[in-house]
Amino acid sequence: MNDQTAFVHRPASWHPPEEIKVEQVVEDLMRVQGKGFTQKGLSRFAANTGVKKKYFVQSLHEAGRHRTYEDLNDLAVEWVQKMTVTTARQALQNAGLRAEDVNIFITFHLTGQMVPGLADVTAPEIGLRSDVITIPTTELGCAGGAHALALAARLAPHHGPVLVAGAEVASTTYQLERDRGKDHKAFKIIFGDGAASAVVTPDRPEGDSFEIVDSWQELLPNSSHYYGSSFRSDGQGFDGSSDALGGVAQVVPRLPWLAQDDWKPEFGLLHPGSLQIVEETAARTRLPAGSYEWAKEVLAEVGAFGGPTLLKVMQRAFAAPPRPDAEGLVVAFAPGFRAEASRVIWRPSAARAGAYGAA
Repeated sequence: MNDQTAFVHRPASWHPPEEIKVEQVVEDLMRVQGKGFTQKGLSRFAANTGVKKKYFVQSLHEAGRHRTYEDLNDLAVEWVQKMTVTTARQALQNAGLRAEDVNIFITFHLTGQMVPGLADVTAPEIGLRSDVITIPTTELGCAGGAHALALAARLAPHHGPVLVAGAEVASTTYQLERDRGKDHKAFKIIFGDGAASAVVTPDRPEGDSFEIVDSWQELLPNSSHYYGSSFRSDGQGFDGSSDALGGVAQVVPRLPWLAQDDWKPEFGLLHPGSLQIVEETAARTRLPAGSYEWAKEVLAEVGAFGGPTLLKVMQRAFAAPPRPDAEGLVVAFAPGFRAEASRVIWRPSAARAGAYGAA
């Protein structure tokens, strides 16, 4: 937890052009992994995830084709770099900052292993200074964005503007022939490709922002088997156990702010790992009905694309925000089983606040 505050400017996001509808994934799964499922049953299973479509850097046929780890990793590296640069540049424009104004650069991704790392490879192309402090993370999965924002909020008051950027090419973990469990089917339906970035500054901007006033993280003991990646000669996969969904119920009650009788969040910026995870998190954090629709909208329209998805949810909230100065909650979960959370306050521009009062 921290006693510093910082401000998140409007995030930027980007997705590759290959649109994948959930019905296509169901047909693919029935063709190769249909044993034990009917078309109707698997369609119902897919609908329950909350995903309607998502985006890949490759066609569904290509994603399901057997390839080597080297080929898949090369594809992920290419697109992770490209998408990171694209969204980072746009995030800087959104914040009204030059690349040379950035003092710290935090990157997050799970797909696309590379050395030198993502931050060092993309910083020159973005235009960041050669002495910018880089903080690369590659193991946080779906919590990468929430973790980066919380870390940026701790660092910005002491070091100035922080750029956070993440990208995932989850289509390279599709593994249609290899991974056949029920959990694997859910991952194949939910996971997509995309990127998102945002700037965090110590001073409140003239424009809209979310103020981060506190943050918290928790690692559940003996939970490393809940979620994780597998690395084999035929590519990276993503694994989960039946215990994983119970992780939300175990970790959310540990949120320190829930013990405060006078604290109740008015809205939630939730990472949409699935519709079930969104609803479970909302219920256990006492979020009002209808106060976290951004997560469900993002899930339906683009699926979940790892850590950057949280920034996409926040971007959606900038377009349809809560009331001025409303306090809310950021929550995301990661392999570990890890929870990342922050308390945030919506700080609109004077013009937007005035329009709200007039309405």
